[in-house]
Amino acid sequence: MQAAAASRNTAEVVANENAELAAVDSPEVVVEETGEVVNGVEGGGGTKPEQLHHFATNKNKTYTPQFEEIAKKYGLDLDDAWNKEYMPHQGRHPNEYHDYVLDRMRQYDIVAQGDKDVFLKLYEQMKTEIIDNPDMLYKEYWRKGEH
Repeated sequence: MQAAAASRNTAEVVANENAELAAVDSPEVVVEETGEVVNGVEGGGGTKPEQLHHFATNKNKTYTPQFEEIAKKYGLDLDDAWNKEYMPHQGRHPNEYHDYVLDRMRQYDIVAQGDKDVFLKLYEQMKTEIIDNPDMLYKEYWRKGEH
């Protein structure tokens, strides 16, 4: 048996190497093969379920077209792996979060000048910052002025 974790922020689950983790709409993660349940993690003012998070949203009429415009310059699609990660996550995110991601993507586009590898390397740094600070996904973080 091997230990598998839903993400960097969850409790450890013991499962074999064929187990897959799936997000659910409650504060828990289910190991599909065994049906084991892992409770959600703290973040954003309470326990949030592990869900697949798009760092640059694919569901916002204002921001999504702007994110897509930059991503397409690099042959990237917002629904691909480069833009997603399981995180403690539930519900919508504040405009301040989307503005942050958009500002970073614009900066990375200027620096990368069409070089996909450079763009993705910079984007990964932003993802790591957000993964390490999951409260960034919620308005309370932006109200506190922690950024």
